[in-house]
Amino acid sequence: MEMDYFIRSAANIILPHIDDNTSLPLLMPSDDEFLEKRRNSYQLMYIGQENPGWLNWMEEFDLEKIQQKYIDQLKHFMNLGSKTTTPFWGFLREIKNDLNEDNLIWTNCLLLGSKYGNKRAHNYKDIEKISLLNLIYLYKYFKPDCVVIVAGPENPYYTIIQYFLEEIDSSLRGKCPDKRNLLVSDLNMNIHYTYHPQALARGNVFGEVAEKVKTYVK
Repeated sequence: MEMDYFIRSAANIILPHIDDNTSLPLLMPSDDEFLEKRRNSYQLMYIGQENPGWLNWMEEFDLEKIQQKYIDQLKHFMNLGSKTTTPFWGFLREIKNDLNEDNLIWTNCLLLGSKYGNKRAHNYKDIEKISLLNLIYLYKYFKPDCVVIVAGPENPYYTIIQYFLEEIDSSLRGKCPDKRNLLVSDLNMNIHYTYHPQALARGNVFGEVAEKVKTYVK
């Protein structure tokens, strides 16, 4: 299967860069059931920064367990109702309207984070290329109805996002949010780019931006 081959290839590329100071990678399930649910339904692609602390309890790399945790995470946060634990998932809750976990493609600019603390992996430069390829591949495979990017716009996220936007031929290439324009959009492709929700919350503009993004999601 095309998707399964890509995910396993990505895992093999990332595996040598996993150490005692990195999280495990955020890799999407590639089984038939997961893909079939997304084949004929509305899809929202939600792109964050990285995944620090992801699966720290897991003693060794196990792709199937990583993929199952991905599914469990979506179900948990998409069904929390008014409760949430982080701005990242809280923002998704605010914009998702009536969508559920089967309507969501969640990924990040970087597929590894730090093992401890809310920061990038120390060796993030080693996985920038495969992380970018992951964004491009998922977009072209799923052809999402809406894309919401909540990352940066500082580097390395800005550079990765710009390469991604260029590859998919979006009018947003070369653009990014700033203090005057907290949200920039490609309305033709329904792609929307803003700051990470944690930064939005610090600036007291979380709700304002979420309300705008929500109007573009089914």
